Amino acid sequence: MGKSVTATLMGILIKQGVYKPVAVSAYSEWQGADDPRAKIRIADILHMSSGLRIKAPQDPDYDPSGTYPDHL
Repeated sequence: MGKSVTATLMGILIKQGVYKPVAVSAYSEWQGADDPRAKIRIADILHMSSGLRIKAPQDPDYDPSGTYPDHL
């Protein structure tokens, strides 16, 4: 239900002109020159299609000493 509520609220903000779906995300932490997340658009987030690969503990190349802040 959380995704539905979030998408609905984002739809309201988009209709009000606060956000544009084709704009890149507003996260300043993602805007570094070498950060692959800098190209992720708001529409990508809403469609859950950012293109980022997340390694899960079930993946054969998972490394528990690696950094996986987006998943864990």
